[in-house]
Formats: sequence, structure tokens, C-alpha cells
Amino acid sequence: MELVTSKSLEIGKVLNIEVPKTELLVRAQKRAETSTREDDKDVATHKKRINVFETSTKPAIEHMKSKISVETFDGLGTIEEITQRIQTSISK
Repeated sequence: MELVTSKSLEIGKVLNIEVPKTELLVRAQKRAETSTREDDKDVATHKKRINVFETSTKPAIEHMKSKISVETFDGLGTIEEITQRIQTSISK
């Protein structure tokens, strides 16, 4: 938020896409099959990234809910389905 306020930017809404941990791990492992990044191939790294989200990002999102609009979307489905959910909401 400091960057936003220091640049005099205004955030109208935060989009939060929720995905169960098990699905995040499946997706990370699938990405590892084609990734050239060595850390993408390590399951421990995947779990660490999820933990960082749970301990740092998720509380920040909860804090933002008292300041601005936070809309949460179901992150399960195809990219097209998830995109459609978000586009439908934004166009309201």
C-alpha cells in the first residue's frame, strides 16, 4: 500500500483468486514439467511458496477488506472459466 499511496494511485478493487492448496501443488508440479527454473521443480519450494502466501499475503488481503473492496473468485476450472468469472464481475 505504501507504493500506491506514495504514487497517489487509487485502488478501486482487489481481485482475490482462491485455490485449494492441493490444487496449487498439482498446478505447480505440472508447471515444473516445462519450466526452465530449477526451483520450480522442487516440491519443497512449492510448499514454501504456499506457506508464504498463507502467512504473509492472506493476512494482507484480510486487512485490505476493511479499507477497500476485495472480491474473491473461485480459482478452480479452466483459465477461460476463471477469466469469464472475473470479466463478468468487472463488467457489472
